[in-house]
Amino acid sequence: MRVRTSTCIMTSKAEPILFYSDVYEPTSGGLVTSLRRIMRGLTAAGLFEVHLLTYNPDPAKAEASVPNRDGIYVHGHCHEQGEREHAYMYVMSAVKRLAELQNKYGYRLLIAFYAHMPAMIVSTVASCSHIPFIVCARGSDINVKMLDPLHRTMIQKYIRGAYSIIAVSESLAHSIRRFNVLPDNASIVRVNNSVDSDEYNIAVERKQVSNNRYDFAFIGNARPQKRFDLLVEAMARLKAQGVTPRVAAVLLPHVRFPHLAEQWRSMAFDKGIGDQIDFIGPMDRAGIVALFGDAKSIVVASDKEGFSNVILEAMASGCYVVARETAVDPLIAPHAYVFQDLDALVEAMKTIINIKRTYSIENVEFIRENFCTERETEAYKDIFYQAIRSKGVGSGQTQ
Repeated sequence: MRVRTSTCIMTSKAEPILFYSDVYEPTSGGLVTSLRRIMRGLTAAGLFEVHLLTYNPDPAKAEASVPNRDGIYVHGHCHEQGEREHAYMYVMSAVKRLAELQNKYGYRLLIAFYAHMPAMIVSTVASCSHIPFIVCARGSDINVKMLDPLHRTMIQKYIRGAYSIIAVSESLAHSIRRFNVLPDNASIVRVNNSVDSDEYNIAVERKQVSNNRYDFAFIGNARPQKRFDLLVEAMARLKAQGVTPRVAAVLLPHVRFPHLAEQWRSMAFDKGIGDQIDFIGPMDRAGIVALFGDAKSIVVASDKEGFSNVILEAMASGCYVVARETAVDPLIAPHAYVFQDLDALVEAMKTIINIKRTYSIENVEFIRENFCTERETEAYKDIFYQAIRSKGVGSGQTQ
């Protein structure tokens, strides 16, 4: 599916729009990286006044009177218990806060970033305010949960009035169409993620002048579906063959699995390969870029991924990619070493270790040619402009 680029001329006044996302911490992973990049691009274009509402337990950060360094107004909401696990209270506090901000700033468009709870919150306010809203379905969970009739019903209910759903991969768009979660008059639009290659040039330069500190890096939330245990098993097999790669593991904490990272760490030492792994805590963007500069390859072993930011970022940094078949779209990583099972993972890792070149120029060039930020920003500008200029909520056209 081809995404149109913007050919519209907007007024000189920046249109106020608001994104809603569950999280916005810099260490929250690829989802937040995408959100920050998109909002920065829209702000830099000067056509939108970009606001963000996200959960923040600190009442002092409830409203931003001035934009942050990215030019974005970041507002927070919380509820009395201060616990996100109370889903009903969480949703109600977000709806109330969003309605207050809507009355104050008069947003022309609301965007739910990700699919489930944000869509519920945004659609509630949009329907009352009679303004269009868009759902950015950017992760892999929607693929899995849409198999559950209960979740499917929830999604259908809360995105029924959406002007459009933006999907970052054709597989995600296919799932949305397959389970018929959109009304006939709404659109499904494909917009690829992008990477700011300039941000990762320092990693490429680092690889060009020095040997890699690590053979492999693993970066992801500590959730069972990320399957760090597969990498541990593969390293144990390699050690039995006399091969001892160095690995950096960035396991980001996850609220639903608070002890999993430590369990994986214990597993690595039980298998006798713990001393080969540097277990690293949450890192800022500069730290992630530096790590990519130190790693020859990344390993992505997930049971399911949507459109993996970490793969794009690693490729932009010159890393080779070892990815499970269920975790990589060949359209975004045509040069990846793809494995289906543990035996194939072991062989792929041995292949990477034996490559003499310290970085993949093919991956760097592929990202620069196909996933530039300018193309992504133009696509969002076009979609948002059309939604604002639409005659009403849900007035999109199936594409």
